[in-house]
Amino acid sequence: MDANAIRNLAIRYSLSIDDGRIDDVAALFAPDATFAARYGEPLRGRDAIAAFLAANARGQEASAHSVLGHLIEPDGEGRAVGIVQVGAVLDKDGETLRFSLRCHDRYRLLDGTWLFAHRGIVVRYQETATGDGRGWSLAAAQGAQADDQLDDETRYVLRRIWTSEVSSQLSW
Repeated sequence: MDANAIRNLAIRYSLSIDDGRIDDVAALFAPDATFAARYGEPLRGRDAIAAFLAANARGQEASAHSVLGHLIEPDGEGRAVGIVQVGAVLDKDGETLRFSLRCHDRYRLLDGTWLFAHRGIVVRYQETATGDGRGWSLAAAQGAQADDQLDDETRYVLRRIWTSEVSSQLSW
């Protein structure tokens, strides 16, 4: 089991969600994977997962998901299970939402790549701020650090981390 590759999978999920790259998020799941959020029955398959995530992102100005901790245990040949603790802040429909999430994951090694076989997301805490009580905005903070303001060294790191396919879609 390559725990580092599995940790990177969880981080790529968070970064891709924040960048709005839903197709890249869907590619992190096995073709027959399931995804369970707090809404109804688990979804099955990449297309259903991508459609749900795209619909969920409507009205979202910005998001920041931070992986705070990640427990991983082997679960047989080419399989593992894990719990990921995530802190998230979203600006959506004029509100700033703060979350503490736990992702209960099953991972599977397919063709040499670790993918999600299942991701179940549980909201542990949620806080909403609106209007004058909002105090700050994630979207405003991200606007102050726009891609065109990134220095050459930061752009280099981003190009090395993301595949050339993804890099060509981003403005840096």
